[in-house]
Amino acid sequence: MSKIEEIIEQIQTVLKLGPVEVVGIDIGQSAVRVAEVSIGKKGNLKLEKFAYKFLPEGCLIEDEILQPDEVVNAINECFAKTGIKNKQICIGLSGPNTMSKRLQVADGTDEEITDQVTWESEQYIPFGAEESILSHSVLDKNPGGGVDVMVAAAKKDIIDGYGTLIKSANLKLKIVDLDLFALANIFEALYEDKIKKEKDGILVIDFGAQKTNILIFHKGTVVFTREMSIGGVVITEEVQRQMSLSYNEAEDLKISGDESGNIPEEIAEIIKVNLENFLAEIKKTLTFFMTAANDVTLGSCYITGGASLTPGFLEGLESTVGVPIVQINPFERMSYNEKDFDEIELNYVAACGCIALGLAIRRLRK
Repeated sequence: MSKIEEIIEQIQTVLKLGPVEVVGIDIGQSAVRVAEVSIGKKGNLKLEKFAYKFLPEGCLIEDEILQPDEVVNAINECFAKTGIKNKQICIGLSGPNTMSKRLQVADGTDEEITDQVTWESEQYIPFGAEESILSHSVLDKNPGGGVDVMVAAAKKDIIDGYGTLIKSANLKLKIVDLDLFALANIFEALYEDKIKKEKDGILVIDFGAQKTNILIFHKGTVVFTREMSIGGVVITEEVQRQMSLSYNEAEDLKISGDESGNIPEEIAEIIKVNLENFLAEIKKTLTFFMTAANDVTLGSCYITGGASLTPGFLEGLESTVGVPIVQINPFERMSYNEKDFDEIELNYVAACGCIALGLAIRRLRK
């Protein structure tokens, strides 16, 4: 981009009234997903553009990008396919070099709260506060006179690495979020009325390829967050190993079965064993939360993520959590132009696109 073009773009951004839109890019282990969402004056959501590109195996391990050129090419293909012109980007981070925590601190001025959060957070950042970028959001005041805040941190070099990646794609990184918060953003946007009215806790699970995000809403706000470093890829890799298949063959067999659509008995057993291990971790997490927060009773569970399509997962999860399971459907609230999306694309967005959608509804304040 020439200097003149850059100046023109800056002027156009400044002339926009209100918050400036960003494009959400979800860089996952299995795929890159790009979403553009508009928000009307009455808060109505509309999916304008969405594209995804599967990544070669081994491109991304946890939050480390091992094949940046492949990721950049995937991002560029998504932009070329959709024709998105906006270059201002919001990405989400996850993995061992990120942290989220709900804290209670004494009330005070913004500066005083920030100082307290900085001091309190140091003990919870496993990768060192000095090497981190820290942010927080005040949730509400509590009866004891303090305030509840949600804290997020990420390692500086991870943020720098993703910034370099986005720059290599000729885009501009404007907002860095956590995947957990992107999930919370889109769930709040889609189910705002339920969150406000529901007296019981609402469990939200994003079961992805490499990780699982867990949220619990209660009394209108997020009261618990956890990222688990376990996902559907564990099952795929076990099918791949035991059946001597390629990764893609194992994934297709796990989700879709054989040519007749049936899951072979040996594959079903592999899935069952690994799902039992995963559900045991879910139960352990919920037991920990319920013990600490004895005033919260779960009333419902919402699920998303590509790995949630694994046969037997929904039934096993319902038995584990003991409440009805609802699959998140963004299109209960979000509109779209029918000519721009076919049924296969819409099903993919519903199952695998929630993080990208949550990133896309963030807005850049002028």
